[in-house]
Amino acid sequence: MGLAAVIALAAIAAARTDGPLTAALQALGQRSMTFYLFQTAAFLAVFRPYALGLQDDVGLAGAFGVAAAVWLVSLAAADLMRRAGRRGPAEVLLRRLAYR
Repeated sequence: MGLAAVIALAAIAAARTDGPLTAALQALGQRSMTFYLFQTAAFLAVFRPYALGLQDDVGLAGAFGVAAAVWLVSLAAADLMRRAGRRGPAEVLLRRLAYR
C-alpha cells in the first residue's frame, strides 16, 4: 500500500505542472484502449508458453522490469501519436462502429 501512495502523490504533483511528462501521461490516457490492447499483446508475447514463454525464467523482478519497459514504450508511443495529432487506432475503430 505504501508504494501505491507514493505513486499517487507523485501523479498528483505531476498533474499540477504543465510539462512533457504531464502531456505524455495525458496522451496515454486519451489512447487508453489502444495501449491496453498493446500491453496485453506484449505480455502475451513475452510470457505465454506459445510465444517466448519467459514466465518461469524471469522471476518477480524480471516481470516487473518487463511491465515497466512495456509501460514506458506505451508512454513514448502515445506521446508520439499526440505530437502527430493522431488518435489511437482502437479509439478510431470504436468511434466508427459507434457513430456509423
